[in-house]
Amino acid sequence: MQSIRSIVSNSMDDKQPRKGSLSPKIFLPVILGVLAFVVYLLTLAPWLSFKNIEQAATAGGWNWEIAENYFVAPLTYLITLPLRLIGGGTPSPLLLNAVSATCGALSVFALASAIRWFPQDRTREQRIREKSSKGLLSGALCWGPMVSGALLFCLNLTIWESATAYTEEMINLLVFSFIIRAILKSRVDQSNLRMIIAAFLVGAGLSNDGGFIGFLPFIFAGFIWSKKKDFLQFQFLLPGIVAFLVGISLYFLVPIIHPYNGVDGVGYFERLFNYLGNQKSYILLRQFRLPALIFGMTSIVPVIFATIRWPGQFGDMSAIGAFFSQIMFRIFHLVFLCACLYIFFDQAHSPRQSEMGSTLLYLRFQFLTALAFGYYLGYFIILLSKAPESRRRKKTVLPPEFSKTLAYGLSAIALISPGILFAKNAGFILGQKATPWKQYADLMSEGIVLDGEGPHFVGANSLGGGRGAITLKLLRSNLSNKQMGSMLLFDASAGYLFNPIYHKYLKNKFPEVYPELPDIVEGQDEYSAQDVITIFKALTSNGKAFYLNPSFGMFFEVMYSQPSGMSYSLTSYPA
Repeated sequence: MQSIRSIVSNSMDDKQPRKGSLSPKIFLPVILGVLAFVVYLLTLAPWLSFKNIEQAATAGGWNWEIAENYFVAPLTYLITLPLRLIGGGTPSPLLLNAVSATCGALSVFALASAIRWFPQDRTREQRIREKSSKGLLSGALCWGPMVSGALLFCLNLTIWESATAYTEEMINLLVFSFIIRAILKSRVDQSNLRMIIAAFLVGAGLSNDGGFIGFLPFIFAGFIWSKKKDFLQFQFLLPGIVAFLVGISLYFLVPIIHPYNGVDGVGYFERLFNYLGNQKSYILLRQFRLPALIFGMTSIVPVIFATIRWPGQFGDMSAIGAFFSQIMFRIFHLVFLCACLYIFFDQAHSPRQSEMGSTLLYLRFQFLTALAFGYYLGYFIILLSKAPESRRRKKTVLPPEFSKTLAYGLSAIALISPGILFAKNAGFILGQKATPWKQYADLMSEGIVLDGEGPHFVGANSLGGGRGAITLKLLRSNLSNKQMGSMLLFDASAGYLFNPIYHKYLKNKFPEVYPELPDIVEGQDEYSAQDVITIFKALTSNGKAFYLNPSFGMFFEVMYSQPSGMSYSLTSYPA
């Protein structure tokens, strides 16, 4: 009889919170994801910016950079491949930016869903007030953490900027966000399929970015935390390992999609091991490791603290002991909540203000910060509810008015913070609507008058030595496929001009129009000045030649320049 009553009681307990909180818990993450997508589309950068031109060139498959640590990430390659196929090899910058907007919106959805499934039964105060049998936040204000956390994340300047102008890091963020969501949701429904998919995403993310290596121990611990003893069950463990191996097999794609595959003499496995070594360096170098440790204090540490199910009492439970126990828990939660909120406004010591903030976006740290913020806000919202009479402490504790005042104040601050953040960052984001680089590329394109069959030579001397010509990449992204059919872009900087590998790359890319390459003198690993002049004269003999810089070196002295818009037309001397 007692067991029947217990079953009925538990059934009613499960039904009640779901009945009152079904709509916000189920539909709110989708609504927030759609809202983020609309915001990102309305503020979408119409073209490329100086910060993302290199990544756009890589996604477009026309980055010719020669460097030991330069590789094309395999997952990014597969995701952007349809854009290259649609655009005939030249994906539209606007479509690339739309890919980032889609990844950003899906990440906001995953974050809101993860906050929804984050357990709110970690402390005794939560357990005696929260009525949901699964320990999930319920009640009239259960929407607060999802809305506030998702909007703060959505409108953070680094996230917003990356979601409106293409960056590869947005793809890594999307993979990471769905892994975290799967861990939290599977804790409740124990879905093996969802965790198997998450295992595949872990492998794919690891092959795509070395930053996943640092998160790997925490993700593995999250799998164990979610599955508990079921983690070792055959029906999950074996398929999970297979899924992880399938995802990590994307590593084997890296040597194949490398721009210089087949022309630089580097073997398949040598290039693969170089890629693995590059990922290892990403983690071990101090310039990468130290900022990650610092930013982990406001992202990883708060999440770990929130996943611990704290006991109901610690040792002596006298009145003074209970008082200090409760006050310390509130202090810890308050400090973490305020620290997370502080980070979103990009103040000092935040990821964006760090020395590496412009090159390493730390988007995954921002995601964990938002997740932690949602949990800690939920903790204080739970304190607004009244504890049942039968479960209240008989000893002196904090006055309920104190907890309610603190919770109301923090909830109000959290809910108005997204509006303040929007007002703070909207001006900067709308500034991306200006397209000075597009205008510059248009002016360059106007000066390059293409007539005749060609091939037409367009060269530029990159200012960065080995980084490639930004002007050429801007021009490449601005030209139509029809124009590119008769054009050969040439980086004439010293790092490429004398490099046989670069010339072999162009010969492989344009076999019909590129001249035969001279043999290298024994004992040398570069072309001589005379070799370069020979190649240059052959390139410019059959079609028009243009140069994007106002001056050039001795190799082009057989021709003289004439202004042509923002470019220079090269014409051979009569004698």
